[in-house]
Amino acid sequence: MTQETWSGWFENVPGYLDSASIGLPPTAAVDAVVAALESWRHGRARPQDYDEYVDRGRRAWAAIAGVPAETVAVGSTVSGLVGPIASSLADGSNVLVAAGDFTSVLFPFLAQQEQGRLTVREVSLEDLPASVDEHTDLVAVSAVQSADGRRVDVEALLEAAAQHGARVLLDVTQSCGWLPLDCSRVDYVVCAGYKWLLCPRGVAFLAVRPQGDGAVGQGRRSGHARHPAKGRRHGQAVCAPSRLAGPGCLTQCAPCPVPPRHRS
Repeated sequence: MTQETWSGWFENVPGYLDSASIGLPPTAAVDAVVAALESWRHGRARPQDYDEYVDRGRRAWAAIAGVPAETVAVGSTVSGLVGPIASSLADGSNVLVAAGDFTSVLFPFLAQQEQGRLTVREVSLEDLPASVDEHTDLVAVSAVQSADGRRVDVEALLEAAAQHGARVLLDVTQSCGWLPLDCSRVDYVVCAGYKWLLCPRGVAFLAVRPQGDGAVGQGRRSGHARHPAKGRRHGQAVCAPSRLAGPGCLTQCAPCPVPPRHRS
């Protein structure tokens, strides 16, 4: 892409190289936000007016991440999407993380460890794939480290996880938009949009790969599937009437007691 291609898309800010912290918004994005604020200020905003933008954002991010759009949920922060996954893991689960990873990935699991529910093991980023073993239930890591730009060997990690029956949570906040990644084999993919995707703050995505057991956060130490949020219990599943589940409810339980209007 040449400068002529994107000329006029952004304000002229010569030398801005800090998209790794906060990406510059395209002019079209700024105009859309201003229009939405004006509509809100003048009492014209309606909840259903935003549905189209949510659906378009979900589909666009799914195309970039290489995942089906129907598996994508929207949220406001990475930690807010990782937290329910951490809390949904079975008691006694073992989580493997990279030492020094970003807090949005680490803290939700460390909080569960503080409560005595999980065991979190920290190893160096380079040793992560080789550290997956038969005791590992979940590996949680950023594809690119925010502190120094180091990249995890995603392919080696996925192979190791598959070999030992572990699941993988990958945060692509620091990579999505510049580093091509096929996330179709990743169990949980999370991403904040305010960096390389040039979104306003408060935009985040979660993709959950459909599992054969229908579980979002099931660990191998429990036969009970749990949805990553509190909600109504039926059978051995917990379902949450919230937009977190995305279209169709990712738990895929039947019969479902949650009214259809709460499933998307």
